[in-house]
Amino acid sequence: MRWKRQTTDSDGVCLAIRDSGGEGKAVVLVHGLGFGQRSWDRVAPHLSASSLRVVTYDQRGHGASDVSEDYSPSAFDEDLTAVLNELGLEEPALVGHSLGATIALEHAASHGGCAGVVCVDGGLPVVLPSMDLEEVERKMRRPLPRLAAWVMKVVRLGTKLTFEELRGVVEEYDAKINDLGGTYDRIAGPILMVVGSRADPVPQGEEIREGVSNSARGLREAHPKVKVEWLPCGHNVPLERPKELADLIVGFAS
Repeated sequence: MRWKRQTTDSDGVCLAIRDSGGEGKAVVLVHGLGFGQRSWDRVAPHLSASSLRVVTYDQRGHGASDVSEDYSPSAFDEDLTAVLNELGLEEPALVGHSLGATIALEHAASHGGCAGVVCVDGGLPVVLPSMDLEEVERKMRRPLPRLAAWVMKVVRLGTKLTFEELRGVVEEYDAKINDLGGTYDRIAGPILMVVGSRADPVPQGEEIREGVSNSARGLREAHPKVKVEWLPCGHNVPLERPKELADLIVGFAS
């Protein structure tokens, strides 16, 4: 598919945007922490082929967008607002993966003006098992992970945030996790939750997946307006199940 590439300013931070164009329903894809907009590259062609207008962007500190000194939840919300305003999008569907799902949910709840929200393995009020972040950091400082992170930066695929900045973002959103239940009630449009059913090969993977699954079931019971779909994959649904995910998004948008 062919993209129109442009940039916009979000409070002094230059954001990179891709827009497939067209007259179809606009779908804005919000990537997760550490991923970048190209994490949607296997999903976007299927959406475009279904006559949807597809928009992706790199959030601050990711991909081809600028770094910043502010990675607060309000700053990420401002990024999404800047993209919508730059393109003049009215009533788009917001699709967020991982942390991007929480950003999409909170934007819809605070600003309105969207047709609905698709949360892809994220946006759940779930308390995950505690991690030894010091051990994670030690592993990330080993030569091979450092080389992989450098390559990701060079090709503008991943994040430019330091480990400390990433940790700060996670801690800020973790502090808000229990408030997500009220966020669903403030969204007028429909909400679709797409959840991976398989554990990832990471420490405590089974425990993490069990917590996510239980949260999704509890969410469906507490908020009947939220529809939940399961796909046979781990957390990175856009990479592992792009066609199935795209089909769900197309059905939701239509």
